[in-house]
Amino acid sequence: MQYCDEKAVLDRIRRINGQVAALETMYQERRTTQDILQQIMALRAALSGLGISIADCELRGLLKNADAANEGKRLVETITRLG
Repeated sequence: MQYCDEKAVLDRIRRINGQVAALETMYQERRTTQDILQQIMALRAALSGLGISIADCELRGLLKNADAANEGKRLVETITRLG
């Protein structure tokens, strides 16, 4: 991940860690199934958004560097498999 803003990525990961901690607390407190599932869906969306953000900045960086075409191709293949 040489093209992404490291601070921005780490901030998002820390927010996701907070969501995971909240999920654990919710489960321990025996919150409703609806509340827990809603938190899980929010986590899935946050992780998906993080992945898209990382892929986007990497692809944009690679497009600026013609020598990195093979790396870009590999990244696109990885993203395609995730979908």
